[in-house]
Amino acid sequence: MDSIIGWLPAPFGGQAVNGSSTRLNAYIRACVILGGLLLVVYQPFPLNTQHLPGLAVLGLLIFVSEYLAVPLPRGGGSVSVSSPLIYTAIIVYGIREATWLACVASISISELSARLPLTAFLFNRAAITISTVAGGIAYELSNGQPGSLDLRHGFGPLFVCALTYTAINGGLVLLAMMIQKGKSVTSLWVTNFRWSLPSLLAVTPLAGIMAFVLIRSGPMSIALFFLPLLAARHSFGRYVELRKVFIQTIKALVQTLDAKDPYTRGHSERVAYWASTIARKLNLPEQDIELLEYIGLLHDVGKIGISDAVLKKPGIYTKQEYSEMKAHPVLGAEIISGITLLGKGATWVKYHHERHDGTGFPEGLKGDDIPLGARIIAVADAFDAMTSDRPYKNAMSLEQAREELKRCSGSQFDPRIVQVMLTCTEGLQQCEDKTDAVPKTSHQYTEI
Repeated sequence: MDSIIGWLPAPFGGQAVNGSSTRLNAYIRACVILGGLLLVVYQPFPLNTQHLPGLAVLGLLIFVSEYLAVPLPRGGGSVSVSSPLIYTAIIVYGIREATWLACVASISISELSARLPLTAFLFNRAAITISTVAGGIAYELSNGQPGSLDLRHGFGPLFVCALTYTAINGGLVLLAMMIQKGKSVTSLWVTNFRWSLPSLLAVTPLAGIMAFVLIRSGPMSIALFFLPLLAARHSFGRYVELRKVFIQTIKALVQTLDAKDPYTRGHSERVAYWASTIARKLNLPEQDIELLEYIGLLHDVGKIGISDAVLKKPGIYTKQEYSEMKAHPVLGAEIISGITLLGKGATWVKYHHERHDGTGFPEGLKGDDIPLGARIIAVADAFDAMTSDRPYKNAMSLEQAREELKRCSGSQFDPRIVQVMLTCTEGLQQCEDKTDAVPKTSHQYTEI
């Protein structure tokens, strides 16, 4: 994880959860005050003019790194490869000059062009200032000596510096995102930062090599070492690009299903919402929660392979038609199994019409033999079907749907998941504005 300087807090143009703006503004003020105090305490003036060439080269490389920053998947921020350059400045020039260099050189184009409000600009400067000071202090406390580097023993303090910088920098931004979005730190970490950490740690030793060369050969010699950092930046970009293609693929599949069966439009989004909500209540790993969102969207994708005559029939199915319709979970699993990033989600799609008592389809699995994700999708799917209008049946009220879940607990549905769903819908009933979180449409839906 690296300096995240493109993040735009909710009060300055993003969307915040209810009540978060006051807390976020207070948090940002505290960060800005602390960052300002550190800049005063660690001011480097009078500046050593002999350091100017090296600082100028490092500053240019940091600025270019931030210009090439990769947007984060969620949250509106970005991640760059400037941190090894900042570590190099700490090793060679010490905390004072490194802090001011990092604060000034990491200003992004969007900040220079006033596309970010002043308060967001100040928060970004404060975050990188605090992180650099913390990394510099950690370097010195672990026996690192600014201005010299022993290749045999100097990498220990460097890694302490890097881990401290990363933890502080990431923590400051994660906390701001958590306040703004109302999401858990774990959720934001998994989605935005976990993927970048191995690459950033892998290029950390490069800071030691750049510092060693800078001390002995002068500033121009370190320019060639920027190439490995560009390679790391390329890997970040490829990850984000791959994720975008992945999301686009899911959207395309959902749109294809919507075009074939307009009754399902909106249904998949609501199933995704309820499935991820249940998963969070069950404290499932964050990657499973995210996967359930995607599988909720795609749980009915197998209906693409069902004939229009059956799919759009407004009445009760014949035995043959019902048999054809029952094939859609298997067809959906076959489609999803071709998307590597969805992994075990294919089995969740395949078995989301299995019943807890073993009388479901396609294989008649029973109880815990049914994958947990499939059991969650089953409850979310049924709840939305019950509370949505269909061609031959009006929607149930929330209370009627809750009673039906209770009635089918232990037979059709996993009792534990039913209980969680009941808890979720209790909150929905007690506070009407929570219903705004669940997408609603006027479309009607098929029974299965």
